[in-house]
Amino acid sequence: TRISDLESITQLTRRRFQAVGHTGDITQWWPDIPKDFPRTADVRRDIARYETLLPNVQHRLIQLEQERAKFREFERAVRDLAREPSDATRADSDSGALKLVRELVHTRRDLLDSLIDFYGRYSGNLVELVTVLNNFAEQRARIAEFLRERTLWVRSVPGSVIPDIRSTFAASLWLLSPENWRPLPAVFIDALLDRTVRTVGFLVLFALLLYFRGHIKRRLGTLAEKTNTAETDSFWASAEALIHTLILTAPFPMMIYFLGRQMVLANSSPFLVDSGESFIWIAELVALFELARQWLRPNGFGEAHLKWRAEVIGPIHAGLVWPQVLFLPGLYVSLHLGWAGLFLDAPADLQSYNNSLGRIAFIVSMLGIGLSLIGVLRPRNWRQRINRRISFYALPLVTLCFILPPVLAVLGFYLTGILLAYQMVQTAWVGAAVLLLGGLLHRWLSVHQSGQFRR
Repeated sequence: TRISDLESITQLTRRRFQAVGHTGDITQWWPDIPKDFPRTADVRRDIARYETLLPNVQHRLIQLEQERAKFREFERAVRDLAREPSDATRADSDSGALKLVRELVHTRRDLLDSLIDFYGRYSGNLVELVTVLNNFAEQRARIAEFLRERTLWVRSVPGSVIPDIRSTFAASLWLLSPENWRPLPAVFIDALLDRTVRTVGFLVLFALLLYFRGHIKRRLGTLAEKTNTAETDSFWASAEALIHTLILTAPFPMMIYFLGRQMVLANSSPFLVDSGESFIWIAELVALFELARQWLRPNGFGEAHLKWRAEVIGPIHAGLVWPQVLFLPGLYVSLHLGWAGLFLDAPADLQSYNNSLGRIAFIVSMLGIGLSLIGVLRPRNWRQRINRRISFYALPLVTLCFILPPVLAVLGFYLTGILLAYQMVQTAWVGAAVLLLGGLLHRWLSVHQSGQFRR
């Protein structure tokens, strides 16, 4: 029934879009999903649970069938004993003991047959349920794909592009509500009790990364000194420096990701699940900022191994801290409200919260980060040729990542802005990977050509 309802909603959505097209806003053809429809995340979690349960049920069914096959031999022995009782058993037979044995055998046989029938039907029902849930998830995925393909250049904010003040205030109260955050302590208690090894292992690793942070920075200084003379310079010093750079990058993004992941896994409430998903996205952006910051740190890979000038990259290194501190909390607010209000089954009030406070937070945060980065990257005078070179490559990417998306959100194309920002951050990660590998290749060629490359 749910699948047929979803198919009807999909067909109606397609017809409404064909009638309206890109001329109106998204609410004119956005599908109306009943509130009692299961969330996509819940459906996929149920599928995973049933798929894990199914092999256990089928294994138990096989065990019962094997036991039933062995029990037939026991039944045959009891029948033989009843037909030809020996002198030792004749008296027991007369007293009814053998009759009791036969009754127990029959009871055991009936119980085995009942269990085999139950587990057989249970296994069949699980298979059917998994099939139905997979069909439901696929249908939801198809309609979601249809929406993604057609929302890119459609206004996702209905009516006026000016955020509603009352909805903004209500969204603030919803985000700060103690009732919504009350299950949070239980999330981490469950993580310790249900996922003890992984949780304790992560906390130990995080503590070790923090403990050895000072040692790694000193080691980077030692490796930087090796690059100053041809006798001590080597490619492996640069490779080690790059590994230390990644280790320095890891702790804080890891912790943010860990917190978000535990909130998602606990699934204690939709509010905390959406909050966890937002933390996971924030962790990705923090990792990108931290990687750039550690790359440009004093005695870091950029300065010591690629010979980038300290007076150029020093201000960039220092300028990457405050955009994170000032604007990432606002971006978290935007992402949280987006996860709550951008999807098919989002209630109307959450959609309104997202289009008001969520959009404001997105615009302010993205513009704040973008303008901060532009201020850090722009050349301050005509002599800064290297800085001009960095600006030539970096400023267009910063504009696409952090300036164009909020501009689209201001104009009402909020969903388009979010999708563009996400894709551009993924592009920035590709650029970071190319920069890392390119830096290593440059060092290999440089050391090899100078005759100092050692295996």
